[in-house]
Amino acid sequence: MTRLTFNEKHSIWRQLRVVVMRQASPIVPEETKGRGRQRKIPSLVPLRAGITLKFWLQNLCFTLQIKQTPIIRVGSHRYEGRELTDRCPWCGQPARMEFIDGHYECNTCRRSSQFFAPQASAPSASASELIDLAREVREAGFSFRTGKNMEPLACASAVPADWQSFVSSWKNLGLDLYMADGGRYRRRRFAAFHVARDDIKRKPHQPHYQSRDYNSLNGDIERWFEPVLPEIATNPILLNLLSTCQHVFDQVGYPARVAPWHVEVHQFHIEALKGTTGLPTPEGMHRDGVDWVCVVLVKRENVGSGTTEIYDSIRNVTSGFTLTEPLDTVLLDDSRVRHGVTPIAPLDSAGNGHRDVLVLTFRS
Repeated sequence: MTRLTFNEKHSIWRQLRVVVMRQASPIVPEETKGRGRQRKIPSLVPLRAGITLKFWLQNLCFTLQIKQTPIIRVGSHRYEGRELTDRCPWCGQPARMEFIDGHYECNTCRRSSQFFAPQASAPSASASELIDLAREVREAGFSFRTGKNMEPLACASAVPADWQSFVSSWKNLGLDLYMADGGRYRRRRFAAFHVARDDIKRKPHQPHYQSRDYNSLNGDIERWFEPVLPEIATNPILLNLLSTCQHVFDQVGYPARVAPWHVEVHQFHIEALKGTTGLPTPEGMHRDGVDWVCVVLVKRENVGSGTTEIYDSIRNVTSGFTLTEPLDTVLLDDSRVRHGVTPIAPLDSAGNGHRDVLVLTFRS
């Protein structure tokens, strides 16, 4: 289902306005040059009625989904600005499909279709879900979503093999050698991206840096981590999550943001060896020193606790929840709230456990 195109809405408006004008225009007698005759006298009443009807109809057509359209899977096609060259599913003619109002419109027959491409899956997700996410982050400073809610957003245009390769990449992370507490329980990879609407590009590999104001344990030092593998940087799951976050974070502020984001991607593997604990956030309660943060659980095995805690400006815990299922996600306004995760320990003391998460940070 999709919205009416502008041309279709305008056509309906014109037809209804003609009906209103015909019914509302008065016919009164008027003496002209000594002969009586009837003539239409222009009136502001039908004009005002028409204008009111116009805005009412536009809002109605914009919000109601009233037309069935086919879904086309683009496959290997790539964006050329905001257009795709493809064959229209309605008229069957090769045409340049123009991006209009979140969909693609044929410039020959002017009918719309939904297109799903690896770098453009977020617009295909439920618009109301993205709006709700933005509203919750705006009002509370954070939003929690279960994996069941996030799956349509993260897995659009993906196949099972994409998820399997995405998860298995956490088995191949490099040891974090920068831990000032001497711990060897954390493995990670890192990458930086340029993210804007319909435009996700990986940046050259660079160090990760945080001020000691935000990271009292490992701050004020450039940390060079092993890069995210190329096949993971182009995996549809990661691209979908980046695109989803971009759509949400663009809409949180007023007016909506149009400038691109600098995004850092962190793969974390926290180990809880038997008889020991692992620290997902060894710096404790903290902010990351960015604008927005997204934390996605990828996998946890044989570990207990690991509760995410949200703190207010005076360091009181205002909310707590545990990411337990794949794709359980929390979105954070880093300027308003602090966050931390409690230590993890093996549930079965005879074995090891681990917690794998993806962290995305967005800043201007």
